Amino acid sequence: MGVTFIYPTVKRITSHFSKSRPHPITGVVSFHSGTDFAQPGRQEIKAAAAGRVVKSYVSTSYGECIIIRHNIKGQTWETLYAHMLSGSRRVHVGDIVKQGEVIGLMGSTGDSTGQHLHFEIHRGTWNSQRSNAVNPVDYLNKDLYPVSASGNVYVVKAGDTLSKIAKNHGTTVDVLVKLNKIKDKNLIFVGQKIKLPGSKGETLYLPKTESRWRVYPTNKAPVKGNEKGFLNPKKFGGLQYQVLDKPQAHVVTIQTQDFGKVNIYVHPSTGATIK
Repeated sequence: MGVTFIYPTVKRITSHFSKSRPHPITGVVSFHSGTDFAQPGRQEIKAAAAGRVVKSYVSTSYGECIIIRHNIKGQTWETLYAHMLSGSRRVHVGDIVKQGEVIGLMGSTGDSTGQHLHFEIHRGTWNSQRSNAVNPVDYLNKDLYPVSASGNVYVVKAGDTLSKIAKNHGTTVDVLVKLNKIKDKNLIFVGQKIKLPGSKGETLYLPKTESRWRVYPTNKAPVKGNEKGFLNPKKFGGLQYQVLDKPQAHVVTIQTQDFGKVNIYVHPSTGATIK
């Protein structure tokens, strides 16, 4: 997919995301829900990802501020850009922006002691408690939605743990540790390639008793309402497909004649078998 969120300006960091940072003006220890980037001179602020502007306003605390909403692979994110130069905001509510598009200039408006950009990333929408805020440094300049080069390799994303990966792919931590020769099961990193056990050579069998079996686009959640179409195993006395990937627990990727490459839900309770 490429880089999900690019750096919104220069990479020089002057204050990090922190649950307990003394406020530079009041001195009160509080939640610093973003990362501050600073550099003297005229510094452009760019949209970290493509999206729609949901706020473009002046706040007593954030100063000149913009919030952009992003819908990426079905996940809602919001990025916030604060303390921008007075009068420099170039976008309005409802505007669609491209990744890298200039939206304003670095400034020192609002509660600020000097020119900088206060930048936030929220997994979900922004709220006054900033409960969805994540550390931007963990997400910038990374592909958060990589496509595996092969069906039995998983690329670690931000927020992943080995136990989470094991659960989503129907295996165990011990199996992954042994297969990948991992020394510390609590230490994996974003971008790391994790070998998965055995989807290669496996075949999915759909029982001949079912006449409507939902299949889903590979970029959408496999839930009712997202289906791309229906397979009819009953019509053909059962169907079988090569398993191409196992993107999550009880979901496999197959190649069909009518719908192309799709995901399909195959929990044992459905009657489907994989051999």
